[in-house]
Amino acid sequence: MTADPMYKNESLVVVFETTVAGAWLEMCRSPELFARTCCGYWARGVEYDDGMGWLIWESPDKCRLRCEPDRDVALVAWRSNAPLPPEWFRLDVAMAENAWVAGVRRWGEGWFLNGDHGRCDVAVQEALFGEVRYG
Repeated sequence: MTADPMYKNESLVVVFETTVAGAWLEMCRSPELFARTCCGYWARGVEYDDGMGWLIWESPDKCRLRCEPDRDVALVAWRSNAPLPPEWFRLDVAMAENAWVAGVRRWGEGWFLNGDHGRCDVAVQEALFGEVRYG
């Protein structure tokens, strides 16, 4: 069998365009994202701002509210757009867009409207960590 010369030792880059659903952006602004059936079993939305989005603490082992490790340092860093301490993340518009793209790559454009909290969870983990760590 001979190889097709058209594909001989070539790589292919695929670029696609997608429109982020407004409902997804609303979900990323909502405390519903931190329901136990979504991201709430591993993430806590610590602080929210309309312009900055969520400050998230990766918290598979829960502690009492407002007692998160490095909370004060994380809040100051988040508000000043400085690097966050370990286990702290931003879920802003850019990260919401990255999560949307992760969902489209995995399940296609209708992933959110035809999906469930489990898919939201996976998309957010892939955007924040580059992998699925929980679930």
